[in-house]
Amino acid sequence: MERDTLAITSIAWVLLVVGASIAPFTPVGTAAGNVENVEERPDEYAVVQGSQCIPLAMVGDASQNVSTYYDYRGGTGTDYSSHGTDDLQVSGVSQLYVYRGEGGDSLVFLHDSRNDDTGGGALSMDITGIPTQAGWAVEDDNYDGQDDSFEHTETTSDVDWQWQPSRNDGGALRGIAHLSGSDGIEISAGFGENSDSPDSDWADDPLSWRARSPSGLVELDKSQSVSVVAGGCPTADLTATPANPAVGASVTFDAGGSTPAGDIVSYRWDVGDDGSFEAQTAQPTFERAFETTGEKTVAVVVEDANGRQSEANATVTVGSNQQVEAVIEAPASARVGDAVQFDGRNSTAGQSATYRWAFGDGATATGPAPTHAYGSAGTYDVTLTVTDGSQSDTANASLVVEANESDDPTAALAGPATATVGQSVTFDASNSTVPRGGATYRWDVNADGTVETETSQPTLATAFDAPGDRTVSVTVVDGTNRSATASTTVTVERESSSGGGNGGDSGGDDDSSSGGSTGGGGAAPPPSNDGPPATATRTDEGVRVEVSDPGTGAVGVALDDGMLGSGPAAVQRIALADARAGTALTVTDAWNGSEGPPTGSDETLLALDPTVQDGSAPSSVTYQIALDREAIRNRGGSVESLAVATWTGSDWQAAETTVVSNGSTVVVNATAGPETPLAVGLARPNMVGGNLTVEGDAVADQPVNVTATLTNAGQLEGTKTITAVLGGRVVGSERVTLGPGETRRLTMSVIPAASGRQRLTIAGQSRMVDVAPSEADIGRPTVTVERDAVNPGEPVRVTATFTNDGTESGTVTASFVAFGDVVGTERLTVAAGASETVTFEQRIEQPGQYTVGVNGQNASVTVDGDATQRRSETPAGGDGGSDGGTSPLLLGLVAVGSVGALAGGIVVLSRQL
Repeated sequence: MERDTLAITSIAWVLLVVGASIAPFTPVGTAAGNVENVEERPDEYAVVQGSQCIPLAMVGDASQNVSTYYDYRGGTGTDYSSHGTDDLQVSGVSQLYVYRGEGGDSLVFLHDSRNDDTGGGALSMDITGIPTQAGWAVEDDNYDGQDDSFEHTETTSDVDWQWQPSRNDGGALRGIAHLSGSDGIEISAGFGENSDSPDSDWADDPLSWRARSPSGLVELDKSQSVSVVAGGCPTADLTATPANPAVGASVTFDAGGSTPAGDIVSYRWDVGDDGSFEAQTAQPTFERAFETTGEKTVAVVVEDANGRQSEANATVTVGSNQQVEAVIEAPASARVGDAVQFDGRNSTAGQSATYRWAFGDGATATGPAPTHAYGSAGTYDVTLTVTDGSQSDTANASLVVEANESDDPTAALAGPATATVGQSVTFDASNSTVPRGGATYRWDVNADGTVETETSQPTLATAFDAPGDRTVSVTVVDGTNRSATASTTVTVERESSSGGGNGGDSGGDDDSSSGGSTGGGGAAPPPSNDGPPATATRTDEGVRVEVSDPGTGAVGVALDDGMLGSGPAAVQRIALADARAGTALTVTDAWNGSEGPPTGSDETLLALDPTVQDGSAPSSVTYQIALDREAIRNRGGSVESLAVATWTGSDWQAAETTVVSNGSTVVVNATAGPETPLAVGLARPNMVGGNLTVEGDAVADQPVNVTATLTNAGQLEGTKTITAVLGGRVVGSERVTLGPGETRRLTMSVIPAASGRQRLTIAGQSRMVDVAPSEADIGRPTVTVERDAVNPGEPVRVTATFTNDGTESGTVTASFVAFGDVVGTERLTVAAGASETVTFEQRIEQPGQYTVGVNGQNASVTVDGDATQRRSETPAGGDGGSDGGTSPLLLGLVAVGSVGALAGGIVVLSRQL
């Protein structure tokens, strides 16, 4: 009985121990996700793709669980779709965002939109790096016999979605708050024919992949994987003080406005605008003095503790530090109507200096060497002002203009130097001469060579509806049809107030700034004070412009901010040429009737579609479009890379435009037909990575080359800092400039900081890399003797060379063996990939054949000749010689280092032979 009891007790203990050792395991996809403490959840999450970091929108207030929020409805009579996400669904878009639910934070996958009467789709995702505490709270679909497939391990999921038209699909992975530091959930996606279901009925419907940020959907590259991480994205900000320094003056570049301020750990500075980083600091400021004049651009890359980066630029204009001196070179006299050359190029100033001329007759010009014609005789005082940075100087010259000797007419034109948009200004040709009489005056206010107005009086009143430098010309014709022409330039400045949507009473009524391709426009008198000539009202369809009093030419109306267009491009003013009372035109900014952006562009900033709704159609419509220079630069473009075009119904044609820079804003005046769509496109670089490889084996603390291709798929040359990130740590970077369509193979030497399986990311491309630990590998030595035959008493030198084929420095003990015993040792340190040599020296006085060795590698030496014999008694039991006598052998040992220096003392040993 006791034996039975003992056996049962033993079995019970075994079962108890075994049961306790088996941890509960629930694979991803069957668990509901660990319930989290709301107070410990991250404040933000982000998606990282290459160097792009996108903050994820967070929906929900933790009041309900994600399953209830998602509201999946499946079964007979349902559409097998999510209903709770209706307000965020977008047709043809697969999106990621975060739901903050009662039971934890969830990463929501939402594909397409239900009830959109389009598409269907097929999409596969390989998801790795899932926290062990996380699980799929929603698997859409999950009915018997469904097309979708969810396969899970503890930290990975392979998901294959398929859905029919007018339905959506998706899921929710709950427990992502357990992400920490640089750990991320990696997602690689295959769309349509690239999915795991290429033969699906819906695999040919293209989807776009986007991350939902707090400001809207952001496009993701479908060919590159993404990482979902805890925490937000840094945003770099850079300012320069002063903005216009002199050569040699110190400039402070300050990235202190970068956010989040407490999380930025390093600042890398490119002060040569050459793609290389000359300095790295822990502080947000950097000082630099420039030795040459001109525009200088400095870039900073900020990096947070998790290796996420952001870049910003600042540009300063460096002026000369020498004293500015203005010099005018010009003839002392000229005749009326002659083109006089003025030259200020011998002025003392830097390359970035500006030149402004006043010719004494009301006309002005810029540039170092303009020409000007005078319309009447007289003496004129000419001034040149040269400005370089904070320095300026003015020079003066006097020019005598004499009358023509013939009776041909001469033209002279005076006008104001400046005006405001919509202001009535008068141009005066009264100083023209017409000796034969019968004068008429033909006016070109568009600088397009076309006469808009002909008068018998020498004055013209007009107004301009857009800012910029405007050139007005008059051709004076006499009764014999002889003529002379003069011109002047006026700088039109922006109105002090933008005008309301119902106002515009100070707006100009002339669209001459555009030079509209359909004609029309021309100078017109300013609007009357009885009421606005046109009004602009925002409707559901767009902006409706109604004309009440067109006057005799064109009518313009100012728009309130945000009425038409937004973000980087917005319409400030609309002008109608040859409009009539009762004309009503509606313009929408949501047109998408073309197959892509304007030719030569990568994206469309603004697309306008006008429709005449009432009354007669105007001959043309001119739009004054304001573009945010900083927003254009942040997109990778420039003012020069803008393209404004009209849509013919089958292709794009360049629109007739004028461009005026005004500080941080670029103003474009573009003209189109009354029902012709018009778009503003932007060419920008689009750097795309591919073919990421590792050359050889990766070993911790050892350099290894990694390569990737980088292609500029955009229409504009671009420069980008490409970083190599291994295990969440930046291990290399290179500044690359590529022209449109250019491809380059990048090679970086990176040093892994630790061993183990790690993710390598370069230019948006990712792959897993197994990094081996760094170890020493010191094998047996190569052993040689200096001479294989010596005389008795002469030293025998034995050399041993140890080579370390490993990747870590190591130590080895060299043991010198003679007569079967270790008679000397030396400790060596051998660097990785290097060799070290040790030399042992031994004197043998007894002739014979001997074997010596180091660490098991042997060599032979012969000792010849007679030797002086010294005998002593051999103790009992001692080793005897062949003659039964004893012979002491004097042994001398010297350990010599690899450089041949004496490394040890001489050891004298005695042995009975």
